[in-house]
Amino acid sequence: MAEVYNHEKILASTSYIAERLRKNSDFHSGYQDASKSIPLNYDYHDERRLPYIRGRAFAIYCLAMKLPKASWRSGILSKAATQRLITAIQTKAVI
Repeated sequence: MAEVYNHEKILASTSYIAERLRKNSDFHSGYQDASKSIPLNYDYHDERRLPYIRGRAFAIYCLAMKLPKASWRSGILSKAATQRLITAIQTKAVI
């Protein structure tokens, strides 16, 4: 299992990062903005910036790999999309 540094520069597993991102509203906003071709929002600062950018990267990854659009239920990313997110993190498409 690959490991990635989280926003606090602590080594974390890909599944841990995916679990944190799937519930993050900034990750969701980044995904939606990239899906709708909305320009990068520069109003995100500090700890909110990384999930937003990762959301945009995940949307681009899904588009490039011709994967189905991710879906959210009550603000939480679906299980199937979470598995695609883990794969994207392991391939370093979302870091």
